[in-house]
Amino acid sequence: MIGANANSLKEECCVKEQAATQTSVADYFDRRAAGWETVEEHTSSVVQPAVAVLAGVHAGGSVLDVGCGIGVMEQVLHNLGAGRIVAVDVSSKMIAKARTRFAGYDEMTFEVADVTDMTCDEPFESVVIYNAYPHLLRRDELVRNVHKLLVPGGRFVVAHNDSRQHLNQHHEAVAAGVSLGLRPARVEAEAWQELFEVDAIVDTPAFYAFAGWAR
Repeated sequence: MIGANANSLKEECCVKEQAATQTSVADYFDRRAAGWETVEEHTSSVVQPAVAVLAGVHAGGSVLDVGCGIGVMEQVLHNLGAGRIVAVDVSSKMIAKARTRFAGYDEMTFEVADVTDMTCDEPFESVVIYNAYPHLLRRDELVRNVHKLLVPGGRFVVAHNDSRQHLNQHHEAVAAGVSLGLRPARVEAEAWQELFEVDAIVDTPAFYAFAGWAR
């Protein structure tokens, strides 16, 4: 019975010990940046406005988009009237494409940065982590720094436009060395509850998310 429970837990969490670093994550996505528009066709989704709403994005507000890639969330944030959008990614080639794509959008800034080490003189009202969480490997540092980067009461969201089961299978197949498996959303959210009030959890075949506000 104990062995069966252990196997079940392994299948549920899909988390392995890894030697990956954010540098290896950057290299992985640099190699794939050239064709990422094709991937984005699958990551663009009807859930994106809901993701922004869960993060508290509003007209004139400030947003940090973590793991932005080539800018999959930026048009949605722009359409909602966000007044300041800082989008970061560890992949310099993804950021270069995003800058080209959104040239002329004065409210947007794209930076090569690891959010776990990021500092900012002017904190944000919203932090969005969309389709990027498995590749953010330093989870404890992530939670602490997102809290520092938010104003008191500011909101964060971690979200995916797919089920954790499918995402874990996908990452096991193509990104095992540069990702961590997703656990049930209620379990993942526990790591955030010391510094945040988590007030939304979704874990369905079409949408995975948890969100809340900074204490």
